[in-house]
Amino acid sequence: WARGFDEIQVETNGTLPPPDEARGERLNIVCSPKTAKVNSLLKPWVNSLKYIIEAGQVDEEDGLPTSVLGSPIRPARPWDGFAGKIYVQPMDENDPVRNKANIDAAVRSCLKHGYRLSLQTHKIIGVP
Repeated sequence: WARGFDEIQVETNGTLPPPDEARGERLNIVCSPKTAKVNSLLKPWVNSLKYIIEAGQVDEEDGLPTSVLGSPIRPARPWDGFAGKIYVQPMDENDPVRNKANIDAAVRSCLKHGYRLSLQTHKIIGVP
């Protein structure tokens, strides 16, 4: 299967469905929504949702972003029946002060709503 791999993980923004040949129980899809809706054909295959958190742009009701990529678009929320994991990741703005605020906002979101914190470890330890 897939050149000897037991599992394949794909991260997508959620706009397209998975190709027919990729669908299967060993496919792990992480959807990081960048639009207001996730493709309905993709939804059954999504195992996890990942949101990028920017301080000051977090909805207090659900702890998720109110905008994405600097636009006013509110990214898609977990849909009815979604039973996967939700990850939040602080936005990296290449500014120590802003990054600290983003980390704090992501941690608050996790603690309040039970999400999992996702960190870009390579950036924290200085690997480009």
